[in-house]
Amino acid sequence: MKILTGDIGGTNARLSIFKTPAGQAPTPLAHRRYKTNDFDSPIALVALFLKEIEAAEPGSSKEIDGLVFAVGGPVLDNRFSVSMNITWPAFTGEELKTHFGFKFARLVNDVEALGYSTEFIQKEKVISFNPKAQPYPNGNVLIMGIGTGLGTCLVIKENGKTLKVMASEGGYIPVPCTEDRDYDLQAFIREKLNYQPNRFVEITVICSGPGLVLVHEFVCKRMNKEMVSSAPEEILLQKSDERVKETIKFWFHTFRLSICNLMTITLPTGGLFIVSGFLLSVLEAASEYKNELLDDFMAKLLLREHILPILETALVGVSLEPEALTHLGCLKVAELSSC
Repeated sequence: MKILTGDIGGTNARLSIFKTPAGQAPTPLAHRRYKTNDFDSPIALVALFLKEIEAAEPGSSKEIDGLVFAVGGPVLDNRFSVSMNITWPAFTGEELKTHFGFKFARLVNDVEALGYSTEFIQKEKVISFNPKAQPYPNGNVLIMGIGTGLGTCLVIKENGKTLKVMASEGGYIPVPCTEDRDYDLQAFIREKLNYQPNRFVEITVICSGPGLVLVHEFVCKRMNKEMVSSAPEEILLQKSDERVKETIKFWFHTFRLSICNLMTITLPTGGLFIVSGFLLSVLEAASEYKNELLDDFMAKLLLREHILPILETALVGVSLEPEALTHLGCLKVAELSSC
């Protein structure tokens, strides 16, 4: 088969075409990256992609069997309807199938697509928070994607194989608080973002790229200093700056609290895998004190004594192949769709 895959996030849209010979590893044929909100619809995005690859290599846009898009937002019945970060109007896979003449077109939540990629995750390509962990082969696996927002899905396994991938919007549960500064940060965010009085601050608002900027602004305000930047990548580049160090440590503190809650709800005895180029950048910026952050993360997680026997064996790690896994998950969905 020849499959068009798309990783459609709130910032970037990454499109690829793969050839998938039966019984063989997929072969990438083309790849392009665009700014998602530069387009007013997915049809406009796909049309430009096909035009560009056809111009680069005549015939490359022909005979595409199907399309699978992993989209940063909830998908119900092959329909994408709303997202905090993607400005497109609602659309369906059926519309894409009809417009371009594909045999099938499937839409899935972006982190759900990652759930279908778990069989491709290699332990040696994971930064482990707890290298001695021995996850249960049939345990639940929690997948987390972090970028412009934060998303989650749960993978149910049986006999060591994926039985069910369950999409969720775990990023929209409240951020927990354990210290005065946690409450102060949330009060700052509510005022900054003009929240209604009774609205809680969601995990995705803080534990994301834009969230790092909010934490940085809050930290700098408490230090009576100017912000380094209002762009997360530029903040992380100034890793030796004391303002940035404090930002990363506080951001990681909030991230750890949020993960503890998500792991308590889902009991991922098969492991927690975080797929995030952004988090890899955070860990790189914190290279001087990374081990301290990871050790503290596991120590605080294991304070939850009632679930300690369950979670102390769970592997917690960050994949070193964030972009590849989304497309591999899309190809798995394509395989299931064509059966």
